Amino acid sequence: MFIGSVTLRNIDWEGKTAEIGYWLDVDYLNKGYMYEATNFLLDYAQIKLGLLTVNAITYVDNESSIKLLKKLGFEFEQNIKDYPKEISIYSKHL
Repeated sequence: MFIGSVTLRNIDWEGKTAEIGYWLDVDYLNKGYMYEATNFLLDYAQIKLGLLTVNAITYVDNESSIKLLKKLGFEFEQNIKDYPKEISIYSKHL
């Protein structure tokens, strides 16, 4: 059964940074699955890949995503209004 995904993309090996992206089927929201998966991937990014910083982009009104990022220790960096819908950028130093 496939309920969602979490990935690292735009990996900059020289700068030791990446962007994390995720989505989850609405039937599985608020059950801890995404926290568990993203937390595992962040540990992998630090321990196995040697990354130092992971960034995340979310819509400013996506309360579930923002709540998850804060729970994982991400910090708000900035809002960007250049997209069709305003986005927020968060980052976590591993």
